[in-house]
Amino acid sequence: MYELDPAMKRFIFKHYFANTTMGLRAVFHLVTFLTYTYICYFDYNLVKGSMLPIPDQFFSKFVWLTLICLYIQTFYHLIAFFIDLTRCQHAFFHYFARAIVGPIGMSVVLLFWTLFLFDPNTLLADENAKRIIAIKWYNHGIHTLPLITVLIDISIWNHGQPSKKAAVIGIAVFAVLYITELVHPIFCLRIKICYFLEYIFAYSLHYVYYISGFWAYPILGQLSLPFRTLFIAALTTIYSVVALVAAICHANSRLKSFLDFVLYTILFPIGMTACTLFWCLHAVDPSLIMPDWVAALIPSWLNHVTHTLPVPYFMMDMLMTKRLVPTQKTTFFMSVFLRFICADRGWLLGVPPLFFTIY
Repeated sequence: MYELDPAMKRFIFKHYFANTTMGLRAVFHLVTFLTYTYICYFDYNLVKGSMLPIPDQFFSKFVWLTLICLYIQTFYHLIAFFIDLTRCQHAFFHYFARAIVGPIGMSVVLLFWTLFLFDPNTLLADENAKRIIAIKWYNHGIHTLPLITVLIDISIWNHGQPSKKAAVIGIAVFAVLYITELVHPIFCLRIKICYFLEYIFAYSLHYVYYISGFWAYPILGQLSLPFRTLFIAALTTIYSVVALVAAICHANSRLKSFLDFVLYTILFPIGMTACTLFWCLHAVDPSLIMPDWVAALIPSWLNHVTHTLPVPYFMMDMLMTKRLVPTQKTTFFMSVFLRFICADRGWLLGVPPLFFTIY
């Protein structure tokens, strides 16, 4: 009986795997494109006429970064679908995915839900906006789905990493064309570009207001000019610090190795365990972990920051950042050390050792 050469077997398997992957990618992009297209159609019939920032002017709705993100996601997944069918890839497609689609999608979702959980009134200026956001599937379609599709896209495509110069140029062009938000610091862009983006951001928002009398984000209308200036300056400062730390970490190999070690041996196990145990016990009986007087003091958004946010953070970090995984021996010894520390602290606080043994 004829037996295939091992090299031929590897070639056939690789070819079959590549075709299967591209087929699944094409299905994903097609379904995502159709989903976003329906959301665009629904939005077109929902927000129109006097509900627009400038009445009866369709393009005035693009004062919202959310709507820009929606149409960018729709266009991107259409192009990605045809690329999978034709197998004709281009460097600009990968550049567009990493420098524009990803940062905008993640920024819209994270900014919206952060402000919404803090105070919905900072985003919802009138009753029309509140009625629109009350349509839950539509709200999640424009404010949650982009992050999910971006993460899936990163996991099934190897888009590569654009150069700092190319990423800066792309984001700067996007900022000049329309209102932009802070760029996600994962690309480790140079610090000086953030001040240029902040200038464009502030100028665009005020220009739209003076033309139409409409604030894209109601929180800006609630602040006086000095506090509005302080607010934008604070965003600039925060971004500068985050971008500086990210740049230092990526440039220093020893520091990056140390951070990888800390993430995998300390932050990840403690964070995942804390979130999992908290919500499992909360589902059984909330009083087991949070007495009524504590629940009355802690707002729901802060509870999710401390007991929910670590999980999506770890998922995004592992998908978007290439890290060095420590050896099993190192991980084992660190887990024993953490159990000893937790059991020791628990003994002092009177917590049963069994709880930490399970961990």
